[in-house]
Amino acid sequence: MSLSGKVRLSDLPDSQRKSSTVYELTLLGQTPRPTYLRTQKDLEAFKIAYQHLLGRIVQEHGLIEGIDLFPAIPASVAVLCGRELLPKVHPGLRVFDYNKKSGGYTLQMEV
Repeated sequence: MSLSGKVRLSDLPDSQRKSSTVYELTLLGQTPRPTYLRTQKDLEAFKIAYQHLLGRIVQEHGLIEGIDLFPAIPASVAVLCGRELLPKVHPGLRVFDYNKKSGGYTLQMEV
C-alpha cells in the first residue's frame, strides 16, 4: 500500500516478489505523501478501494490463508485495514515493516 510513501517492488523480500501475485493500492493521479489523508471523505474513499481490493483477491485466489501487507500508510488507515476484515470471508493479514537498518522488511504482526 503506497499511500503516505512509495513501496518499491524491488524492496520486497525475494520470496514474495518472485512467487506471489503483487497488488498495489496507491493514490490515483497523486504522488504518495504523508499528508494525503486530510478528511473523513479521504478515509471513506480508501475504505471503498480496500474493500474492492479484498474482493478481487478473494475472487481471483479463493480463500487463501493470508495476505502479506507492505504498508506505507497512516495509522488511521492501518486500523481500518484490520477492522474491515471479515474472518469468515477474507484472508488474514501478515503486516511487514520496512527498516533499512535491519535489511528491509520484517514481519511485525498477524491480523
